[in-house]
Amino acid sequence: MRALIRYFSLVLLLALPASAAFAASAYVHSLSGTLAARVGPGPAIPLKIGDTFDPGVTLVTGANSDAVVKFEDGQVITLAPNTQFAVREYNYNKRSVRESNVVFALLRGGLRFVTGVIGATNRNAFKLNVGTATIGVRGTDGVVTYDDIANIITAATNAGALQLQNQGFLTGVASGQITSGSLTRGQTYASVAIAQATPDLTAAINSINAKAIPINTPVVVAASARAAAAQEAARIAQAAADAPGATQAQLELAQRAQQLAQDALNTAIAEAVNAFNAAQQGGGTIPAPPAPVGPVETGQAATTGQQGRLQSVIEQLQPPPKPLSP
Repeated sequence: MRALIRYFSLVLLLALPASAAFAASAYVHSLSGTLAARVGPGPAIPLKIGDTFDPGVTLVTGANSDAVVKFEDGQVITLAPNTQFAVREYNYNKRSVRESNVVFALLRGGLRFVTGVIGATNRNAFKLNVGTATIGVRGTDGVVTYDDIANIITAATNAGALQLQNQGFLTGVASGQITSGSLTRGQTYASVAIAQATPDLTAAINSINAKAIPINTPVVVAASARAAAAQEAARIAQAAADAPGATQAQLELAQRAQQLAQDALNTAIAEAVNAFNAAQQGGGTIPAPPAPVGPVETGQAATTGQQGRLQSVIEQLQPPPKPLSP
């Protein structure tokens, strides 16, 4: 009876939209530990894989927790443990991508960002506020950490270039470089090779880069969120089926969950192709792929067969990257 209840609970879970609480500008792609969303002074709302959210949300990871979120234009954000990340503005105009803009804020902790179509099309359309500083994007992939107690910022570039502006002072951080310092007035920053940074800074950057991320091409958020939730449900069901003493009902449940996940994945792939085409038709520049500093998923696959299918789709979705717009 309990197995039957779990079966119907899983089916109902996969039949529901990822989250009815927020509009679909982005979704939780992967999560280890805890993640919560806060809107204004309201209470924190726990999030799970497949939940979606909208601008105005502050995301908070717990201790020993990390998360990856993906936005409609393909923008990917990895959140380190004990991080507070605010989505101030997110406007994606698919009909005229150049009119889109992004304003994020890192309130504390650390993150990796890989720009999507918005940042690739118009480099001035992406801003990351960190304390009194603003990070501008001149590339695709970077890591930023902020100690809000000591008021110290660290910015590293995996690919492309970053511009750190703080109270009138501008510092460029080229690909493979890192800079770090206090956000006090008059502070100047020197950029050095990441390999030459102190061991603690290098370890912090490497830890964030080590988290697997999806490709940074456009998606239909609702479809991708549902696929992510379905893959997670299938993983849980398979773990139960692989445990010693698993019942026949658990084995059948895992098989059914895998099929539901495959169906959701197929839909997400088809919708992603449409989103990719829409971005190009709207004048968007398809971004360069993430820098090879950590694992990049071939998709939301739960089996080897699904991964192979996704790889062929990714090859269609990622032609040779166009140069960044001036």
